[in-house]
Formats: sequence, structure tokens, C-alpha cells
Amino acid sequence: MNYIFWGFFFIVFNINIHFGATLINFIPNFIGYILMIKGIDTLKHLVPRFEKIRGFCIGMAVLTSFIFVIALLGISGRFNALFIPIRLLSFTIGLYPQYHILRGLKDLAQKKAVSSEKYMPIRLWIIVAIGYILGYLVLYFAAVLPLNVVVLAPLNFVILLMMFGGGVVFMFFLYQEKRALETSVLQDQSSDQNNHS
Repeated sequence: MNYIFWGFFFIVFNINIHFGATLINFIPNFIGYILMIKGIDTLKHLVPRFEKIRGFCIGMAVLTSFIFVIALLGISGRFNALFIPIRLLSFTIGLYPQYHILRGLKDLAQKKAVSSEKYMPIRLWIIVAIGYILGYLVLYFAAVLPLNVVVLAPLNFVILLMMFGGGVVFMFFLYQEKRALETSVLQDQSSDQNNHS
């Protein structure tokens, strides 16, 4: 569970610094997908859905590492109007494995009877995803259209609040689910050892 939790951390939060045309992401998404692959490998015996999604995570690790290198080399800054749709497409494709990982965790939590039917992490993840999609769209239109900064500033603030605030709340609920699942799995292992003794 730790790998999946930290994988989502690297995907949900982006700290970017611009140096001219160069973009440095201090929490790169490809590391998040690599951590998710490791998490899938450790939990696939408990969650059959994870076996099917592993290949998508590998593809996303490759795609997001390519995007990271392009941004680091400054190519993205020179072709911003082209690069933003590529990042949006990458993010959108990444929603598929992320959803199935969360769905697999929900199935496991319900099987272990440690979660409700609502499963808050999926609902909060949807809010964060919508915030990111809106953010990419605003960035794109700002790059290709002569939009007034006065119009974009409040909109950007709302979107950033949605992304960051939603991300913090999402990670909090995901952490709570992680702790509950880990406790349940440890209890199962302990009772299995007692039964074999």
C-alpha cells in the first residue's frame, strides 16, 4: 500500500519551477507510476484487477518520463501551445490506470470490510482530475489566445485551489484507507499464523 500511496502523491502534486524555457518538476509523475507498478506487484495476489492495469502503468511511466525530459531540456517552453495538449493527453490517459488502482483498493477494502460503499478517495480523485483538466485547458488557451490576465488570474486561483486543496484531502482519505487496509492485512496474517501453530 505504501508504494501506491506515494505513487499517487507523485502524480497528484506537481511542483514546477521555470528557468527560461526549462521546466523542472520536483515531483515527477514517472516516479509515481514506477512506485505504483511496485505497489501493484506487491498487491496483485489480493487484487486481480491490478494484473490487468500493470501494463498501462508501465506505459505511463515511459510517457511521463519522456515528457519530463522534454520539459527539462526546454523544448516544451519553446513549443508551449503544442506541449500543453500533450501533457493534457498524458494526464487523461493516466486517469485510466489511476481509476482502476483506486477501484481495486475499494474492492479490497470492501472485501476486508474496512470501507463504506461511498469510498471517498475515488470521489475526491474525480475532483482533483477535473481541476487538472481545467488547469491544462486554461494554460492552453492562455498560450494560444491573447487573453487578459485579469480574467485568468481568478480562474487560475480557483483551479489551483481545487487541484491542491482537493489533492490534500484526497491524499488524507487515501492515507486513512491505506492504514485501515494495512491493519486488516496484518490481522489476517496474524490469525493465519495462529491457525498454523
